[in-house]
Order: sequence, then structure tokens, then C-alpha cells
Amino acid sequence: MSASKVCPKCGAEGGDDDAFCENDGAALQPTGAAPAKKPARAPAPEPLSPERMGATRRVRAGKAAASAPAAGSTNAPTSCPSCHAKGSDDGDGYCNECGHKLEPSAGPAPRPPTRRSLEEALRAHQGPLARADIAEDKDPGLVRDHQQDATAIAEGSFEGQPWVILALCDGVSSSTKSGPAAALGSRTARDALAHFIKSGDIGHELIGPAVGAAIRAAHLAICGEIPGGGDDAPGATIVVALVFAGRVTVGWLGDSRAYWITGKGITQLTKDHSWVNEALARGEIQSAEGVDTALAHTITKCIGPLEVDGAVKEVTPEVMSRELGGPGTLVLCSDGLWNEVQDDEIGALVRGEEGRANAPSIARLLVTRALTRGGHDNVSVAVHTHDGGFGGRPPRPPS
Repeated sequence: MSASKVCPKCGAEGGDDDAFCENDGAALQPTGAAPAKKPARAPAPEPLSPERMGATRRVRAGKAAASAPAAGSTNAPTSCPSCHAKGSDDGDGYCNECGHKLEPSAGPAPRPPTRRSLEEALRAHQGPLARADIAEDKDPGLVRDHQQDATAIAEGSFEGQPWVILALCDGVSSSTKSGPAAALGSRTARDALAHFIKSGDIGHELIGPAVGAAIRAAHLAICGEIPGGGDDAPGATIVVALVFAGRVTVGWLGDSRAYWITGKGITQLTKDHSWVNEALARGEIQSAEGVDTALAHTITKCIGPLEVDGAVKEVTPEVMSRELGGPGTLVLCSDGLWNEVQDDEIGALVRGEEGRANAPSIARLLVTRALTRGGHDNVSVAVHTHDGGFGGRPPRPPS
């Protein structure tokens, strides 16, 4: 008697009453049926797979639970290794989304082993520092064996007014090309803004569009020079800031952040493009409290082929602008900092450096603090002490 159903993945046969393959959990198809088509891409924004903590792979999932394990539970929500849906097991041992056979989790996944010691990492951030009002610093962390964060900074003057550019990218970890993509993206955005300033067209009404155009230039540069698709499609978050004439303009895609810190406190200038923020906006959840940690940090926007599925398409960055209103410190950072160090502590650390008002010392302090808290991801920062920081020291002459 011939089989009525067959597995499209391994070719195993099944009977009329079978829905999923016993070998790999794939949904069985009638014998002779055409191969299953790839589902059409749903309109953005949409829930994303909780692939990692922080900014990584933007894989679409059909459904993902938005709650932590029940109180007292010893088992963490099961994550499907095939479609990556979180909490997809209703008790029968198979994924509700794709039918893949699941292996139950006996609790939260253990922290990955460290690649190098904290002492070794801190030694890389020792030595004298020159005084400056802009600085950048980064470290691969204690776990990752490669650096996928990148920064690019510049300063100068236009008609006697100093200007500062900070750019930072965090490459997604799902691609082997994301490190070069982040480096190219940060450099391109910085250079595009520097060209805009030097062209003589600078003006407050034009700065916002210029910041957006710089991010789009970074995206197109990555798509053109570091192409890729499928599982190895490169991508990166980006945040860019231009300070000119007492005003800061910030553009971003993803969850790399910009903070403005004064003696009164710390203000986050950006809003993460993340699953939890978009779920809140859509009314799917009422609060971020209790949301699965991985979902809370899964990004929904980035630059590079990963964002546009390998096609040559533009992106639409978010841009904001505000008066600085006096001295303070501007900090751009990847999630390798804010995942390890809370916002209030970041502000306290920067304010603790008030007497020095020195961007390099602030940048080093923030990176090393992230390392002492575990250094589970690449960490990068770009810092500008505006008008000498809180002490009001005049900035050094622009280069």
C-alpha cells in the first residue's frame, strides 16, 4: 500500500492520520504535491525571532510569546530551532508554527564561556590619555572572538562655529560580513556629513535631511560593496550625531543609542527600533514588564542587505533635533554598553568625570565598566564633551 503523505524535507512517508514528519517535524504533504512555497513576507513592522540578546539577526517568525516563564516554573519557554518561534510548545513536544520536534529546555540557557579574562581585557584600556572633547573607544568583550562594532568621529569649524560628528554602527552577529559592514557604514555616514558641512550649505533647516541622507548613503554603500543574501546577509544598526551651533541632530536605525547627559541627569535621545517598542505601538502588549528578554531586544530596522533582503532599496532613518542649552556630554553607544550598564549608572559615571571634562577618559570608563559587568557582547562608544562638559571649560580649538 502506497503512502498518502511525504515529508518535503527528508522524503519520509506518512499515513493519512499523520500531520508532521517524525524525523524532522516538517509538515507532511500529499504524495505528488508541489513543493511548499516560501511564505510571502508580511508587511513591516512584524514580530521578529528572538535570535539573540541585543542587535542581531532580523529573522521573521510567525508568532512569538511575549511573556516570561510563569512564577515558580523550572522550564524556560521552548524556542524552536527551525522557525525560531519562542514559547511555541503547547505540551505535545512539537512547534505550533512549523511542526518541528522540540527539545525541552531545563531552564535559562547558560551564559557562554568567556574567551579572555577581565584582567586581559582591561590591560588593553590602560595608559595615558590625551585631552580632547571627542573620543571613541571599543572592545570585542570577554565572550566574542571578533569585533563587529565600529565608530567614526570628526570635528572642525565652519565660519568660526565648531562642529562635531559622531557615528557608530553595531554589526548583526548572524553574518560573517557584518564587521566590515559596520566599519563601512560608520565611515560613510561621517564622511557624508563632513562633506555636507564643508560644502557651505549647513543650516539648521538642512541638517536634519543631511543626517538622514548620510545614513542612507551608509546603507547604499554597504549594499553596493558588501553584497550578500540569505543567512549571511550583512547588516548593522547605526546612530549618527551632528553638533553645530549649540544644537544636536541625531539619526538612527536599530537599537544603538544616543544619550545627552548634564548635571541634571541623563536623557535618551533615540528610541530603539525593537520588537517590544513596536509591539507596544501596535497595542499587542500593554507593558514591557515581563516580556521575554530576547524579544525585548530584537531589532526591527538596520542598514545593509539584511534590511532589504538583498535588494537595492533605500531606508528611512528616524531623525530628531534639539537645543543643547548649555554644557554637557553626548554619548553614542552600542547595546554592548546599555545591556550591561543601566542608564542612570551611565549618567552617574559621566557626571563623575565632571572635573576632568575629558572625552577619552569618559569613553574608556564606559567601555571598561561594561567589561566588568560581564562583557557579553562587543561594546563601543563615541563621546563629545560639549562646551567642556559640566565644568564649562572652553573646547579645544577644532582641527
